[in-house]
Amino acid sequence: MKKSLVSALTTALVVGAASTTFAAANPFSDVPADHWAYDAVAQLAAEGVVEGYGDGTFAGGQEITRYEMAQMVAKAMAKGATSAQLDKLAAEFAEELNSLGVRVAALEKKVDNVKFSGEARYTARRKIVKDTPAETDNKMVLRLKMDAQVNKNWTVKARFDYQKAQNGKTSEDIGLDHVEYAYAQGKYGKATIDLGKYEFVETVSEGGIFDATATGLQVAYAPTKEVKVTAMAGRANEKRFGVGNDAALDVWGVRAEYAAKKLSAGAGFYKFGKKTDEAKIWVVGVGYRFDKNFRLYGNYARNNKSNDGKQKKEYVIEVDYKGADIAKRGSYGAHIAYKYLGQDVVTATTYDYADRGMKGIELGADYVLDKNVLLNLGYFNGKQIEDNKKAQILFSRIHFYF
Repeated sequence: MKKSLVSALTTALVVGAASTTFAAANPFSDVPADHWAYDAVAQLAAEGVVEGYGDGTFAGGQEITRYEMAQMVAKAMAKGATSAQLDKLAAEFAEELNSLGVRVAALEKKVDNVKFSGEARYTARRKIVKDTPAETDNKMVLRLKMDAQVNKNWTVKARFDYQKAQNGKTSEDIGLDHVEYAYAQGKYGKATIDLGKYEFVETVSEGGIFDATATGLQVAYAPTKEVKVTAMAGRANEKRFGVGNDAALDVWGVRAEYAAKKLSAGAGFYKFGKKTDEAKIWVVGVGYRFDKNFRLYGNYARNNKSNDGKQKKEYVIEVDYKGADIAKRGSYGAHIAYKYLGQDVVTATTYDYADRGMKGIELGADYVLDKNVLLNLGYFNGKQIEDNKKAQILFSRIHFYF
C-alpha cells in the first residue's frame, strides 16, 4: 500500500481528540499557507505526530513506507486519539505496530484475559428448637471470582472469600486470603478437566448432599447435549464434610446425568474416608417440568456404611413455581418441599433453610428487587431426627451480584 505523505495526512482527522484547535504556526517551508493540508500539517507537527526532514521541509509528495505510516498511527494513539478511523488504521498496520511495542486494544477484542465477578450477601437466620435456647446468626460474605484465560483450551478459576459471622456474643472473620477454590480447567472436545482445588458439588441432589471443594482431579464427558458422566478423585477437609476437624479426607465418586427440556435424571456413588472409617453414599434423582411455571423434583440417597437407621438416609420431594431471573427486576420464584436430611448422608449441604439431621416442611420464595439484587425468604417447620424435638428455622438473605 503506497501513499504520499500528504495523502497519509487523513490521520489528522483521528488526532482531533488530542487537541481542540489547530496550531497557528507551520514549521515546514514547503507547505504554503494556502495548501489544502496546511492546517492538518500544522496540527500534526504541533502534536509531535510528524517531524518532517532535518532541512525544514515536509516533502508531502514523497511516498512513505508502511513502517513510517505505522509510526504516525502509533504517535496519534500515544496522544490519546480515538475514533473508528484510527481503529481501522491500527488494524491495517497491526504487524508494524506490534513491532513498535504498541498494544492495540481493538485487535485484542477489547477484553482482558482475566475477568472478575462476584457477590456480596447478607444473611439473617434464626433457629428455634424446643427446650433449647434460640440461635440467631448474622453473616456478611464477600465472594470474588476470577477467570483467567491461559489459551484456547485452558482457564484458571479461583474464588476468594471474606466472611464476617456473628452468633450471639461470638464472631468469626475469614479474610480475603481464604481461597475457596483454585484450579485449572481444560476443555478438549466433549471432555472437561478440572485440576487443583476444584468445586466438588453433588449435582444429582442439586447440592443437597454436599457442596464443597476437593483437591485432585475431576473429569466430565458429555457425549451428547443431554448426557454427562463425571468422575472425580482427591482429598478434602474433614470439617467441610461434617466430620472431624481439619484432617485430610480421601474422596472419590462417579455420577451420570441426563437433562432434556422437560425431564432430568441422574445417579451417583461416592466414597469418603478409609476402610476403618468410611462412608459409601449412593444417590438417585429425577425432575420433570410440566410447563414454564411448574416443576416436580425428588431425590433419595443412602449411606451404606452407616449403622444409624435414622441418619443413614436422605430424601426430598419438591415443587418449584416459576423462578427468579436476576437480570429481570420483579421476577420471582417459590417452592414447597418435604425434606428428610439424615446427617450421615447430608454432609456439606448447600441447603440453607433446614439443617442436616432435620425433617419437615420447607417454604421458600425468591424476588429480584432490582437487576442483580436478589432476596431469599424461607421457613422450615419440622423436627430433629435424633430426638424428635420440634424445630423451626426463619431465613432471609439478600444478594448483590457484580
